[in-house]
Amino acid sequence: MMANMKSLFSSDWRNVLGQCSLEVTGGAHAGASTMVVPGGTTVGTSPANDVILAGDEMAARHFRLEVDANPLKGVVLHALDGSCLLARGERLEMGEYCTLTSGDVFQAGSASFRLTRAVEGRDLAVPAIKAGVIVLVGAIIGLSWSLIGDLSAAVRQGSSLLAPVQASVEPPAVEDSPTSSLVPAKGAPEPGRNLEPYVWTIRARLEDLSLQTGLRVAANEDGTLKVYGQISDRQVPLWNEFLRWYDGQAGYPQLVREVRHGGQNDELPRLQSVWLGNDPSADFAGGITARIGDIMPGDWKIVAIQDRRVVLERDGSRTVLTY
Repeated sequence: MMANMKSLFSSDWRNVLGQCSLEVTGGAHAGASTMVVPGGTTVGTSPANDVILAGDEMAARHFRLEVDANPLKGVVLHALDGSCLLARGERLEMGEYCTLTSGDVFQAGSASFRLTRAVEGRDLAVPAIKAGVIVLVGAIIGLSWSLIGDLSAAVRQGSSLLAPVQASVEPPAVEDSPTSSLVPAKGAPEPGRNLEPYVWTIRARLEDLSLQTGLRVAANEDGTLKVYGQISDRQVPLWNEFLRWYDGQAGYPQLVREVRHGGQNDELPRLQSVWLGNDPSADFAGGITARIGDIMPGDWKIVAIQDRRVVLERDGSRTVLTY
């Protein structure tokens, strides 16, 4: 019995326990939902997102959800390319983040969402601790069987993207959640806090300035952020614009810059042609032929080969080569 209990709370089960349901309760996609697994999930109109929602005034990468595998912890909502309206009327602007709890609602563009834990923290509490050891063991066994049944259903749900919601759901009224715990938390992160939301915001800004092919961003263990790589002479004004933007973000972590100037920044070879047969391939200058899944210079991975264009991805950012 103890071995079975230990396996129940292994890392795989923790990932299932930590899942959340993201319901679209208002807008063009009302009545759809998806399971959000522990880790980071981006939502917006860009094909680079984990969840793609077209229309509803959504931005390319509108927001990101950081889900912890521990169902007792909240979910971090980070506004990327667009703002989010929270349950008590506060607005989460680009670059800001807050913590959601199960059942909280928010709006992005003209779409509204509800976030619900697959297994809520209160479901894991043993109600009668003072009733004695026998009662406690019985409660744990009963809870284990209940969780196994619920988790199998959660796993089946998690395989579908934006599965239809069976029950009709009314779009949430933002002011109807007076007990919501949404508190914007703009500023430098506390020691040990996840810096990933900042990383994604910077990547999105570099993409806006067309600097993503030569520059990368990473979080350092000391709580700082690092931007590194190379830019060409003609990109220097864009780099200066990025620095002015970053300096204006109050409370952001210290930025470490390891950026080389000069040259043409010809990191990626020029695309010459594509072949769209059963095994798509792309021909580049210098006699290079590559296929989907191959890694190009600069750690760019080919994720799609289409008519007259190749899509590459690195660190969650995408760029397109055409000819």
